[in-house]
Amino acid sequence: MNEIDGFNCVTGFLQDPMHLFLEGVLLHELTQVLFNLIFVKKLFSLKWLISAIARFPYSYLHCKAKPEPIEQHQLVGTGRIKQTASAMLTLVHTLPFIVAGKVPEADPNWINLLRLLQIILFATCTYCSSETATYMQILIAEYLHNFKILYPRASFIPKMHYMLHLPSQMREFGPLRHNWCMRFEGKNGFFAGKSTKISPTCPCPWPNGISCIWHMFRVGAKMVDLILIFMLVTFCPLDIR
Repeated sequence: MNEIDGFNCVTGFLQDPMHLFLEGVLLHELTQVLFNLIFVKKLFSLKWLISAIARFPYSYLHCKAKPEPIEQHQLVGTGRIKQTASAMLTLVHTLPFIVAGKVPEADPNWINLLRLLQIILFATCTYCSSETATYMQILIAEYLHNFKILYPRASFIPKMHYMLHLPSQMREFGPLRHNWCMRFEGKNGFFAGKSTKISPTCPCPWPNGISCIWHMFRVGAKMVDLILIFMLVTFCPLDIR
């Protein structure tokens, strides 16, 4: 691929903030910090956290992506928190408001979590500047350094290393949100959900599940085309005289 004019294998492959943070680093960090705050420092209980997350007054932006209850086996041992990417993004926006009253402001584990949340907010923002990339580079270095100090037995996953490439990617290509796969995964999830629901008893006119899904896609695409044509004719009439 290096033989392609204008393409470089080192800088040409971009990091996806969704998979990097929401399905990687943040899950790993939350597992470590919640275990520390709940079972080591005992600042609050897991039952209280589950209740507080469920009772939080989410805005209309988060109503369809509320976090699932966190179970104890996900925090103990080699367990890992399991949430969807959209639910993790909701936690990024709401967790500081949910837990802040229970944790001392100077707690080093809490401060490092907030540092990571700030990095994620920069990575999912629609606007950035050269100063954003520089500040993000400093935050990433501080976060990774403190993570190894706070959790010496925790694994240093590869996605933590990929974080080091984000500031240069931001300088070269602009806001990292433009490189994420959130919308693609949302569309892909639609077809994945349909494929799991197709069964021999499914009232589907095609015996082949793939054909059934393809038909639904074509019908949906035709509906979108009709809506676009209607909007063009209604709001942008053409003078054909």
